[in-house]
This record gives sequence, structure tokens and C-alpha cells, in this order.
Amino acid sequence: MNIRGFKFLVEAAIINVQINVHFNCKIQVILKRGSQKLETQPIYELQKGQAIINESLNFTISVSLGLDGKFEEKKTQIIVILVTDKGQKNAGMHNLNLSQYLNQQQFEFQEAFLLEKCPDKNAKVVVNFKIKQIGEMDQESETTEHSLDMSQTSIQTPSKIIQESKNENSDKKQQDSDLRLQIQKLKCKLNDMIEKEHYQETILNFEQQLQELNTKLKSFINENTMIHAQLKAKSFVIEQQASEIAQLKSQLSEQENEDQENYKNELRILNDKNKQLENLVTEQKSQIINLNNIMAEKQENRKESFNSNENNSVDQLNEQIEKLQIQLKEKNDQMQNLKNLTSGTIIALQQRNESLEKKLNDQKEIIEKLKNQDQTLKAISSNDSSILVEELQSALSIKKQDIETLQQKYEQELAKKEEIVQNLQHKLEESLRKELDSSKTIQDSKNQAYYLEKQIEVQTNQQDKSKVEQQMVRLRSQVQQWQSKWENNQKVLSDYNNEVQQMQRQIADVPSFIEDQRELPEQLLLLKRAIQAKLQGYHQSQQILEQKVQQLQQELEICSYKLKLEQSQQCSDSQYQEQMHAYSEEISQLNSALQQKTDELKFLSLESEQSKQQVIELSKQFEESKSQLNNVRQNMMKTKQSLAEAQQEKILIQAKMSEYQKSIKEKNAEIQKGQELIAELEQYNIQMEETISQTLEQYKIQIQQTKQSYEKEKKWRLELQQQIQILKDELQKLRQEVGTGTPQQNASEKSHQCNCQDQLKQNQHYIDELQQQIAELQLYKLEQGIQRNSIHQIRTSIYASKRESLIHQQYEDKKEDTAINQRQINQNENGKIKELEEYIHHLINEKIKVSREYQNELEKALLANDKLEIKYTRLLQELELSKIKIGDIFNAAIEIGGTPLVDKLQIAFGIQE
Repeated sequence: MNIRGFKFLVEAAIINVQINVHFNCKIQVILKRGSQKLETQPIYELQKGQAIINESLNFTISVSLGLDGKFEEKKTQIIVILVTDKGQKNAGMHNLNLSQYLNQQQFEFQEAFLLEKCPDKNAKVVVNFKIKQIGEMDQESETTEHSLDMSQTSIQTPSKIIQESKNENSDKKQQDSDLRLQIQKLKCKLNDMIEKEHYQETILNFEQQLQELNTKLKSFINENTMIHAQLKAKSFVIEQQASEIAQLKSQLSEQENEDQENYKNELRILNDKNKQLENLVTEQKSQIINLNNIMAEKQENRKESFNSNENNSVDQLNEQIEKLQIQLKEKNDQMQNLKNLTSGTIIALQQRNESLEKKLNDQKEIIEKLKNQDQTLKAISSNDSSILVEELQSALSIKKQDIETLQQKYEQELAKKEEIVQNLQHKLEESLRKELDSSKTIQDSKNQAYYLEKQIEVQTNQQDKSKVEQQMVRLRSQVQQWQSKWENNQKVLSDYNNEVQQMQRQIADVPSFIEDQRELPEQLLLLKRAIQAKLQGYHQSQQILEQKVQQLQQELEICSYKLKLEQSQQCSDSQYQEQMHAYSEEISQLNSALQQKTDELKFLSLESEQSKQQVIELSKQFEESKSQLNNVRQNMMKTKQSLAEAQQEKILIQAKMSEYQKSIKEKNAEIQKGQELIAELEQYNIQMEETISQTLEQYKIQIQQTKQSYEKEKKWRLELQQQIQILKDELQKLRQEVGTGTPQQNASEKSHQCNCQDQLKQNQHYIDELQQQIAELQLYKLEQGIQRNSIHQIRTSIYASKRESLIHQQYEDKKEDTAINQRQINQNENGKIKELEEYIHHLINEKIKVSREYQNELEKALLANDKLEIKYTRLLQELELSKIKIGDIFNAAIEIGGTPLVDKLQIAFGIQE
């Protein structure tokens, strides 16, 4: 008993491998069946735990049917191998029984097989199997080629093809019904043609159709080859684009990580700086509060001293208080300038921090709040200062009234001493002229310094503008490059989409061609059957005719035998002769008819042989067309698979392009943020320019204040001159009173007066020399102050005022010496002289006390200024350190990521757009 066996062609398309591995490797898949081994290429890389392979492996299997009608077991192994630099490692395997699917009549299926003996329990291999029957086998004897051909035809019957077409699409049902109608029509036509014996023409037409089909098949195969080549080229381009996109993604992820780390470091640095600046601001505020408290205490002390002191000392104290107020105002202005500068730096740092966190929305509100607070603080400070000034003015007005009463008393005495004072006035005028010249020179030098500062500022502004313009140009060029890249990618996508659409159109035309080709084998089968039926009819008719001929021959033999007998018996009868003649004529007629029939039979046999040969040729052509159609179907299935893969790749590329577009949009948003930062920086530069203009105006105000203080000093000197004149008048009065005494006393007094006059002249010369030296020193210090900063200018003014106070003290000490000499001379004078001397001594002591207090206050102010300078230098050092750190960051960025990373850092710091 023979057991049936079948041969199958198995096509295993390995789609992907899913496995989690913590090192870089490549994947290879092996199909093992007995000694037969099939391998994929070891080039597929793992990306996020998945390796996309899309490679097919083909092999044949022979399966025999058992007694129970089921196929026997046929096992194959699927092995996954990890390929590394060190070598190959077995990642797992899966045992598969193909006969299980054949018993279930699953000839096309896709499954994800779990890997055994793998550390990753969830590791899978996704494989798509397609099983096709090639032929039939007998274990005892091999079948002939004809049986193989018949097995092939029996597998792919028209009914199966129609069923497949019905299952594929509902539209094909209508086409099948139309085909059936056409086949029926053709049957009717063929029957008519066979009956009319014109089947040769139909055969020729079919041969022509077959030739046309062959040409179409060849052209279609050529087109398929072209399509395959195009698809391979496009798949290669797509793979390159995918690799480029993956590289871009990796670069973007690295850059994002680096940006985040840099951003965190910058935030830490900026927070530390903010804390330091806040500490400095709090210290400065505490110092300002202490200074205000000291001023309030001094003002209270001054008020008490005003009430206790006499009228002449009040003027001097008021002038000193005004000087102190002016200096305090100057210091307050300086402190406010420093506050503005520090607040400006704090605001800038806050803007940068908040621009990276809150998109610059909260910064404006904070800046407005700070401005309002500054305005309120300024208003409060201005109100307090105005109240103090009003109180001082009221006290001054009261004391001026008292002074006016005293002036009225002394006006009479001043008239007598005008002659003595004229000489002093000339000297003072000369000194004033010298001071005016010196002031002019100082103003000229100040103007020159101002112009130089303006020029420097203009140059720096131009340099900053040029830098900003260069940065803007760079950013615009980068934006254009990104836009050009995006447009190029869009063009590539559009070209690819167009090509895919063309391919889809071609493939949409292919099914109609295939359906037309499917119709042809059915028509050929029907023709073959009709031809076989007609041939069978011819054979039957031929057999009948042969039987008739044999019967006629037997009858002829019988008749001839009878004739011979009759001839032998009736040779003499004439009637018999006539009958024989008639019989002979009938026999000749029958022989001629037989010959005609034999000729017709020969002709029919020849025609039947020719028709057999034609049928054999048609069957061969039919089988060839079938094999060609099978090849075309296989090719079409492969093209469908490749197109499906291409569509999947297209979908993946579109997803990647959408992600790429999203990243481009994000970068555009970042660029817009950078532009907004640049706009805010420009606003910040405008604000800085405004602050610089304000500082210049403040410097102008300070210069005006110095002029006012200089005028006040002039007034103070005039008042001193008036006091000197008063003292001289009193001396003259005393001399006149002393002149009424004895001649000896007069002579001694005259000699003593002469000595006193000499001493006074010497003292005046010494005073003049000191004043000249003071003027020269003031000029020298003013020149140095122009070259230094505003703080140094304040110091020089303070030192100058300090030295003037010391000179004034020396002058008063000399006055004390003269007063002592006069006391020795005028021991015998009346109580008026003693009262005057005591009064002068009292005034001098008070002046000394005031000057000492003033010196102490100046020293405190100088110490405060020194502290401010130290803090200012610390801030500058910190700024330089931060610049050095930023430079190091940029150098590291150049080494790591090049110019694009540096541009991004500049955008993050707000340097570029």
C-alpha cells in the first residue's frame, strides 16, 4: 500500500527581534532543520530593545500523510544570535512544528515566538510564514512528469482561484460573474464553430492571444524588475535618511542634556550672586540708617548748642551745618547711585533667571514694584531732608534777627576802621582773582574730562552695537540654514510621496491585468474540454464507420460467393447474365462509395491527428502559461510585501519627520525666546544709557553744589574779614583810651604797639603765604580729583575742607597769641578790654570744639567711603571671576560641541538672539 507524500515550499520572512540587552550588539537569526541551516545577515542593530530585520529565508520540506489523514511532525529550530566585537553568543531558541499548521490548513500565518533559554523572559521573534505545495510524492515509486503536472493543475483549479478572489475583495465577484457569462458565450461560439468545422481559425486566434500574453508577461516582468530596483534604491535612501534622523536625535538629546546641566549651574551661580548682593544691600541700608541716626543726634546737639552759644558763633555753626548737609546730600546721592547700580545688576540677574523659568512675564511686575519702592524711599528721604532744612531755616531766621540788632550797634564802630581794612581788602581781592583763575582752569579741565568721557562712551556704545549686530547676523544666518534644511527635507518627502503614489497606481493597474490573465486559463480549459469532446465524437463516428465498412465487406464477400455459385449453376441463362450485369454495376457503385468513404476516413484520421498534435501543443502552451502565471503571482506577492514594507517605512519616516518638525518648531520657539531676550537686553541697554545720563546729570549737580559751597566759603571769608575789622576798631578804641594816660605809659604803649604791629604784619605775611599754599594745594588736588572717580573727588573736597579748617584753627591760635600779648600790655586797662578778651577766647574755644567735631564727622564719613570702596572692589572682583567662569564654559562648549553649542549658550545667557 502506497502512502502519499507532498512537497512544500516554505518562505519564512523574519520581521523583527525584541530583546533587552545592556550592551551594543547586532542580531542574526538562524533557521535549522536537520543538517540544513539558513542564516540572515549579521548586520541588524538593536535600537531600544528591538532589531528590525525584514529578511526572508526559503526552504523546501517533504511531508507524508499518516493513516489517520494527518501530516507527520516536521520540526525546525529558530535560533537568535548576538554578534559582538568579542564573538557570537546564543541568545535563545524556539522549536517549531510546521505540520501542526498544515493540519489546520494554515498556509499563511504570522506569530511572535518566545525564546527559550534566554535571560530575557519576554524576548520574542516575529516571523511571517507562507507555505506553498510544489508537488506530490510516492514513497515506493516516483510519479511521472504528467502526474506532477496534473497535481499542479489539480491544486490551482479555477474554483480555488475564484474563491481566493472572492475572499480578497467583493469587487472581484462581479468580475467573476462577467467572466462566467463571457465563458458561456465562448462555449456557444465554440460549439457553433466546431459544428461548422472552423475551429482552426479559433485555434490560431488563441495562439495569437497566447503570444500577446507572453509579450505582456515579459513586459510585466521587466516592469517588475524595474520596480524592484527602484524600491531597493528608495529603501536605501530611506535607510540613509533614517540613520541621519537617528544621529540628529542623538545629537539633540545630548545637546538638551548639556543645556540643562549648564542651565542648572548658571542658576546656582546666579542665586549665590543674588544672595551676596542682597547681603550687601542690607549692609548698606544698615549703614545708611546708622548715618541718619548720627545725623539726628548731631542735629539735636547742634540745636542745644545754638541755644547756649552766643550770636557770633551761631553763624559759623550754621555754615558748618550747611556744609555737612551738603556733604551728606552728596554722600546720599552717591549711595543712591550705588544702590541704583546694584539694583540694576540685581534686576538684570533676576531677569535672566526668570526668563529661563517664567518666560519674562513676572519680571516686569517685579521691576515695577522695585521702581515704586525706590520712588517711595526717595520721597520719604526727600520729605525728611525738607523737614530738617525747614527747621534749620527757622532757627537761622531767628538768629539772623539777633545778628541784625548787633550789626546796628557795630555799624558806627565799623566806619572808623574802614581805612585800616582797605589794605586787607586789596590783598583779598588779589587772592580772589587768583582763585577765580584757578576755578576757570578747573572748569576747563572738567569740561575736557567730560568730553573725553562722552567720546569713550560713544566708542563703547558703537562697539557694543557692532557686536550686537554681528550676533544678530549670525542668528539670522542660523535660522535661514535651519529653514533651508527643513524645506529640503519637505521636498524629499514630497518627491518620495509622489513616487509612492505612482507605484500605487501601477500596482492598482496590476490586479486588473492579473484578473484578465486568470480568465484566460479558464477559457483555455473550456476549449480543451470542448476539443476533447469533439475528438471523442469523431473517434466514435470513425469507429462506427469502420464497423459499417467491415459489415459491407463481409456482405460483399458473401455476395461474391453466391455469385460464383450461381455462375457455376446458371452459366447458360441470359437472364442470369443480365442479373449479373446489374449486380456487377451495383458492386462497382458500392466499391466507388467505399473508396470515397475510405478516403473520407483517411482525411478525417489525418485531421484528427493534426487536431491531436494541436491540442498537445495547446496543452503544453497552457502549462507554460500556467507556470508563468504562477511566477507572476509569486512576484506580485513579493512586490505587495515590499510595498507594504515601503508603506510601513513611509509611515515611520513621516512620524520621524513630524518629530523633526516638532523639534524645528521648538528650536524656532527657542529662537523667538532669544529674540525676546535680545529685545529685553536692548531695553536694558536703553535703561543703562538713561542711568548713565542721570549719573552725568548728578555729576553736573555735584559740580553746581561745589560751586555753591565755594561761594559760601567766600561769604565765610568776608564775614571773617568783617570780624577782623571789628577787632581792629576795638583795638583803636582801646588805644585811644590808653592814650589819655601818662606820657611814659604812652611811650611804652607806643613802643609795645609798634612791636605788636610788626608781629601783626609778620602774621599777615605768614597768613598770605599759607593762603597761597592752600590755593596751590587745592589746584593740585582738583587736578587729581578730575583724573579719579567721583568717590576720590569727594575725598579731595573733604580733605580740602579739613585743611581749611586746620588753617583757620592756626589763624585763630595766632589770634590767641596776639590776644595774650595784648593782655600783657593792657593789664592795667579797664574791665571792658577784659570782657572783650574773654568773649574772644570763648568764641575761639567754641570754634575749636566745632572744628574737632567736624573733623570727627569727616573721619567717620571717610571710613564709610573706604568701606564702600572695598565693597565696590569686591563686586568688581566677583564680576571678573564670573566672566572668567563664563569664558571657561564657552571654551569647554567649543571643545565639546563646537560653534552650534556656543551659539546656544550665548542665546541662553542673553548675549545673542
